[in-house]
Amino acid sequence: MFKRVEKRRLKCQEEEELGLDEDMKEVLGMHDTDSEESDSDSDDSGSGEENVGEEEDGEAGNEDVSDAEEFEQESMSDGDQDAVEEEPEITVQEALRDPVYVVSLQPVVKACIVCPGKLLKGTQMVALHRTSNAHERRVKRFAMISKDAAPADNAWDVLRENAEDKPKTVANLSENSKRAEKRRAHAALRKARREKQKVKARAKKTATSAPKPDLASPRPAKPPKKKQKIATTKSASAASAAPMAGSNENTKSTITSIVRSASERAKKARARAVDRGDDGLSKPMKKAKNRGIAMSLA
Repeated sequence: MFKRVEKRRLKCQEEEELGLDEDMKEVLGMHDTDSEESDSDSDDSGSGEENVGEEEDGEAGNEDVSDAEEFEQESMSDGDQDAVEEEPEITVQEALRDPVYVVSLQPVVKACIVCPGKLLKGTQMVALHRTSNAHERRVKRFAMISKDAAPADNAWDVLRENAEDKPKTVANLSENSKRAEKRRAHAALRKARREKQKVKARAKKTATSAPKPDLASPRPAKPPKKKQKIATTKSASAASAAPMAGSNENTKSTITSIVRSASERAKKARARAVDRGDDGLSKPMKKAKNRGIAMSLA
């Protein structure tokens, strides 16, 4: 916000120095908007061009690409034709000698043929524009593209032809730039690494898979017989079940013999008691019987 206020203050000072009033602003199509403050302001345009020049000088690797992008704007668009209603007849020789031309005399407004869209108001702005790095670079570029043109040819036509050929030039420059070469080298390196990883993964998968049959042996290896495994399992289970069945039978026979011996002993004891005259009665019964007999005798 402070930068915007400072820009407006500097603009007002510049307008006062140049003697621009509201009527002159309307004639020139100047309005107090933020967009035009950044485009047509005196100090801002000069300093902006210097900053652009410094930034573009810092990018040495992309200097040709930036020049080609700048010359894309050199084909006069509809907006530029509105700002400059009529293109004055300027030959290549005149443009090389002095690319700055007069747009209007009241007030004095000038423009630059190699820097489209720049309206220069006053001698100070013209001087700043001539010394800017962007303007000097564009003048050199125009001298290069106008080598094959005749001195009497129209400079505007030369600029338009170069603007039409610009996309091809930019494509060639971008393909041959150092950054493009680095990108291609990195892409090739990444591709080689991926192929190497794929080969390793394939070899690992092959090593962990089932072993292949021996090619030196005349007979192929036979697969394992599943039926034999099942039969072996059944026989093992049957063998383990046979001892259990035998042990159960032995237990039953033992219990049966014990019961028989107990019953036989009981029968023998009863027979001995009968033989002795005990009638097979227990001791309490015998006592009761003897007591009854004694009472009857008394």
